[in-house]
Amino acid sequence: HGRLLFKPATAHDGFILSCCPNEWRPAAYAVGVAMGRSDPRNPLGEIFVASRLQHLIAAGFIEANGPRDTLRDYQIRKPAI
Repeated sequence: HGRLLFKPATAHDGFILSCCPNEWRPAAYAVGVAMGRSDPRNPLGEIFVASRLQHLIAAGFIEANGPRDTLRDYQIRKPAI
């Protein structure tokens, strides 16, 4: 109907989590995978994915090692069950 509707930022968390590896990989890897798999008509940007990744780490959905200053400074993985 010609209106823009915005989803909450959390709407993409499940998708971003599905792009995260089970083994330790650079955080930049997961961001690149999420950007590459996102809808080309409405792609997710690097800054958005990186910020949601930080949220998922803080919430305990993803483990991180190393200082989280830049995407290349740390690695991530899904927690072992």
